[in-house]
Amino acid sequence: MTEDRQATTTVEAKGPGRWLVRTSRSAEGEAAEGTVLLRSDRPPGSPPAHLRLAGARAWLALGQRFQSRSRWQEAIASARAGLAEIGSDYAGPDVDDETDLKLLAAEDRLAQGHASDAAAVMLRVLGDRLSLYASLHHQDVVE
Repeated sequence: MTEDRQATTTVEAKGPGRWLVRTSRSAEGEAAEGTVLLRSDRPPGSPPAHLRLAGARAWLALGQRFQSRSRWQEAIASARAGLAEIGSDYAGPDVDDETDLKLLAAEDRLAQGHASDAAAVMLRVLGDRLSLYASLHHQDVVE
């Protein structure tokens, strides 16, 4: 997958103590946007706080778009990019996280030639991890 490394990021005031971080990710001639609404008395720094959440959300949107067009390899690559961007610090220590097992199952399905199944599971895992991340950082992340 060819990634565009020229992602744009903006921060916009959305009322008292609210900041919208917007970023884009692109691959294979397609682009998608991800956002995160933050709660803070001050503007986010540079790079903005929780940029990786916005970036991973963009990858999820891009992956879902590829999935809807039956472009399985691009959907898988987008899911992997989103998983890499959100990283491993997405859930608190009290969370029983089984997403690694689901990713292993997806890799097995892919190895067996079932790319559509693998893409669906990988994108679902990415979405789950994004929800866990937002919950972990609920003091800062509004949505």
